[in-house]
Amino acid sequence: MARPSERHLSEYFDAFGPALVLYARQWVGDDASGDLVQNAFLSLMAQANPVQNVKAWLFRAVRNAALNEIRHRRVKREHSRRVAATGQAWFESGLDDLLDARAAQDALAHLDRPLREVVTLRIWGQMKLAEIAELLGEPISTIHSRYTAALSAVGKRMVSPCKTQDSKIPK
Repeated sequence: MARPSERHLSEYFDAFGPALVLYARQWVGDDASGDLVQNAFLSLMAQANPVQNVKAWLFRAVRNAALNEIRHRRVKREHSRRVAATGQAWFESGLDDLLDARAAQDALAHLDRPLREVVTLRIWGQMKLAEIAELLGEPISTIHSRYTAALSAVGKRMVSPCKTQDSKIPK
């Protein structure tokens, strides 16, 4: 069998999609199951070599992705627990720093995952926007938009807690 065409993909999705979503839900719940199945179908389309048993391949792809997601969630929970227990911050503030590390960490944590991922790759990964675009398989314009939106959201979130109705500057 050659690489699946769009027609084949549609047939596979009709035949296996609902069962794959139910299978994924047992691992990761409703919130991520659709994404795992969609990614499995995208991976199927990207296969260079023919897949002999498409049904088995799709179920294995969903299972592997679900196990990766579970590991990711466990690492994230453990990191959050460690941060809460030790007070360890993502940022290290010195006495002379202009950035409040806890406020920056809180602002970053409230970003949607795609925005947070771009900021993390740009700042901590020290990657160029073009490198991030290549890594994520997205246009550089999308990555630039996410990065500027994330910085704007972080800035607004860090400023807004300081604003209160009683803090008007007298004229």
